[in-house]
Amino acid sequence: MNDFLTHPVSVVGNAESIFNHTYGKLIDENPTIRFNRADIINQECQGSRWDYLVSSEVNTFEKYNTQDPKFHTLIFSPTKQEFTYKLKKVKFRSKIFYLPLFQAQQLEIKLSAPPSTGLQILYFLDSIRNASVRIFGFDFKETPTFYETRNKGKHDYQKEKELVMSLIDKNNWNYYN
Repeated sequence: MNDFLTHPVSVVGNAESIFNHTYGKLIDENPTIRFNRADIINQECQGSRWDYLVSSEVNTFEKYNTQDPKFHTLIFSPTKQEFTYKLKKVKFRSKIFYLPLFQAQQLEIKLSAPPSTGLQILYFLDSIRNASVRIFGFDFKETPTFYETRNKGKHDYQKEKELVMSLIDKNNWNYYN
């Protein structure tokens, strides 16, 4: 069973601001969900635990095809049906869990923009009523993504922030910024 469905979970984003705090031990108390190609480069700030990777990026899959992933489960997060081909690029050993495509489509309508991977997993955790979520490393582009120099995607981070904050309030989740 996937422990992020029913147990407390730490969702660890890739904002550079994560390095302004030493939440590593707190992050590691729960199964962790991380995103795309972000490596753990400072355990004091990011923790060391890595249970789940959320992505639908081919370049992410290619990266982990060449190394032993630290995570045990890939959470596949395509935003469009035509993107499901990307899963065929996965060669690394991992369990695979699929985020519901209809939720990504709902989010795109709400935002008038494609949802980020971080928003997709938080929206999913809300939909399954996971009441114990800790969120780290999300600042909605107030700082850059620490591993990425280019801004990919056409996300509306202000609308995403409003939606995430409403999910935090609704579920009484913990947000560490």
